[in-house]
Amino acid sequence: MAEEKQNRQKTAITKHRAAAQNRQKTAVTRHRAAAAQNRQMAAVITCQINDETNGETNEGIKDSSSETEDDSEDSGIGIGETVFDGTYEYKTAGGKEVAITGCADSSTAYVKIPDTITIDGKRFKVTSIEKGAFQNADIKRVSIGKNVKTIGASAFGGCKNLTKVTMGRSVTKIGNKAFKGCKKLSVIKIQSVKLKTIGADVFKGISKNARMKVPAKKLSAYKKLFKNKGQGKNVKFIKQ
Repeated sequence: MAEEKQNRQKTAITKHRAAAQNRQKTAVTRHRAAAAQNRQMAAVITCQINDETNGETNEGIKDSSSETEDDSEDSGIGIGETVFDGTYEYKTAGGKEVAITGCADSSTAYVKIPDTITIDGKRFKVTSIEKGAFQNADIKRVSIGKNVKTIGASAFGGCKNLTKVTMGRSVTKIGNKAFKGCKKLSVIKIQSVKLKTIGADVFKGISKNARMKVPAKKLSAYKKLFKNKGQGKNVKFIKQ
């Protein structure tokens, strides 16, 4: 009897979960349909207003409608959605920006973070590296694209085989422990002149003879900015 009662409970729970999933799917479908209908109505209204105020031709109205729909579609991917480009995983950050969150293949030796990616025919800028994105990965070299502004906390922490990192020209912030424990990291090339914030222990545990190559005009400022960020006393700053 007890076993039969447990089976009935399991069946009830399964049905409840399935019903909840179906309700969620239905809600999402209705939301998307309503959004599409609203975009279409907005496009029609825009065309009518333009026609009345500017005397646009029918051909002009078509162009206006098309542009309105395209603008809506550009922002049609929701914030926080996970997307893939075949090599890396990303999370949408609103507008036309994404954050890279990891690599599909954890054994990849060379990580090259792109400037942009294309999703459903639309181009997005890669503007940040998510917290812990490549933590403990078996990578040896990293090249960070020109649109990345923020490197998240522990983004590359514990990458014991990492030897070289090149940061793009837009980096403004490096989070706590971003490269902590990268014991073979010996070459760090910084192209950005916009770097303002560096978290705690960013370079703790990197190679004691590491070299940081920085823009010539930022040599003095970056020496101060990087002070007490975990690197050893023998780490040297070199002008590019």
